[in-house]
Amino acid sequence: MNRFTAEISSAVTDGVSTKDLHALRIVNKAWSVAATPRLFRRIEIQDSLSSVNALKNVLMVEELAGHVREIVYRSQYVDQDGQPLRKCPNVDFGASIPLAGIQYGMLKPHPVIPENGISMSPEEHKLIDALKETFGLIAKARHLSTLKLLFSPHSTDNPDGFEFCSSFEILEAVVGVSKAISLRSLTLVNIAVADESVYERPEFMALLRGLSQLQITVVSNEKLDPKINRDYPDDPWSIFWEDIMFQRILPSLNGSSALTHLVLHSGEHIGIKPTFSFKALHFPCLSSLSLMRITFDEKIGTEDFIIRHKATLSRLELYRCLLLVHFDEDKPARLWSQIWDRFAKELTGLKEFMLSTEWDQNARRDKYGDYEAVQLDRIILKL
Repeated sequence: MNRFTAEISSAVTDGVSTKDLHALRIVNKAWSVAATPRLFRRIEIQDSLSSVNALKNVLMVEELAGHVREIVYRSQYVDQDGQPLRKCPNVDFGASIPLAGIQYGMLKPHPVIPENGISMSPEEHKLIDALKETFGLIAKARHLSTLKLLFSPHSTDNPDGFEFCSSFEILEAVVGVSKAISLRSLTLVNIAVADESVYERPEFMALLRGLSQLQITVVSNEKLDPKINRDYPDDPWSIFWEDIMFQRILPSLNGSSALTHLVLHSGEHIGIKPTFSFKALHFPCLSSLSLMRITFDEKIGTEDFIIRHKATLSRLELYRCLLLVHFDEDKPARLWSQIWDRFAKELTGLKEFMLSTEWDQNARRDKYGDYEAVQLDRIILKL
């Protein structure tokens, strides 16, 4: 090993699998030194005690914790991008799995609200306690820069179930140590807003300081709202989008030259109820923007918000966004064709444009053929 240069050993460790990195660590001391930082740079866990305890064990060893740059929690119901999995075989919460950098495939069926009134098993209670304890230790990873929490899309099916309670406890634990960590990238996928209090705390806002990448995907509250029994504008869903997202989270980043990637995805169409406006927001270095179920209308300012970033924007994603048609009008104030023409004219730096629409086959076409033009489920343009 001594005859190899640092560049060669780095090339070797960067090009092998996690399994091979484990093997390299036990060859000799020199290869252990070379492989260890790469092995523990990224740790992904899922819903099993062994994976959670593996992360805990790493965080409790100062030398190993110092190598951790990225921590990922991924629900057994989603893939690496946070998208719902189609097939979910049974899970064994006590199963043994490898330690670090592994994508743990510990899956179980779609959660069902039990008829006996018992929402969680003793094993699930134990797992939640372990998750809470372990995420309360992430500040020990002193070089941690990326945190991804990919929760279950079924978390709002049962507010007393494992999926909802585990996501809440993980967020609480992370927020509790927010002032001791300094993130560059934060991803929160399928967060539930049945209890908005955690997002109102100063400690949550502390997570946002200095971010270059922020992704927030909020799961629909449709099943929870009747149980919460609070109507607009006092329901948690509206409070989150109107008061927390557009009055606190985004304004705290407004004008930041650090933010380059922003993802705002909603499980329900928003912009009218709850209502908000992009008009005061500008991120000078924003290069990638992704919006889902965000309404386009002059009062909301979605189109102008995008155009404001024409100098830096190279990637734009619009998923299932709608045009607003007012009650006293028969068509939107701005047609999709007009919006696309403006994008083509002003977004000269755009390299990639991704579009996915919700198409109503019964909708009448306007004179520009807009409805016909956007009925494609997915359009990808690389310019």
